[in-house]
Amino acid sequence: MAVTEPDRLALHAAARGALGPEEGDTLMASLPPANTDIATRQELERVEAGLRADLERVETGLRRDIERLERAQSELRTEVRTAIDAQTQAMTAALAAQTAATATAITTAVDAARDRQQRDMWRSLLVTVGAILGGVVGIVRLLG
Repeated sequence: MAVTEPDRLALHAAARGALGPEEGDTLMASLPPANTDIATRQELERVEAGLRADLERVETGLRRDIERLERAQSELRTEVRTAIDAQTQAMTAALAAQTAATATAITTAVDAARDRQQRDMWRSLLVTVGAILGGVVGIVRLLG
């Protein structure tokens, strides 16, 4: 049954007459406004159950997505590590070839040097360059 505003006013007047003005006002203030939809406990429990089911579905989907992302992240790490290893090996090989070419060039220059002082200078340079390049190769290997 729909309660109209005149019905509420009549109830208010009757409550004031039966209970007194202050008590009648308190009673009417405690009642919900006319034509207000009030949910029952069962309705709220049904809505709660529906929301819980929705949240469980979302949680399940999120867990699946997280697992999929973790697998993809692991695969990506493996690919990056493989690429870094291959690049390190290529750089080490190139550096070794460059070291050998430099050593050959210096050795050739030493052999071509006419006097002993020039040969000693070239040999010293060869040792220094070899030490530097050996250090670089060692660093590249450590990075690999």
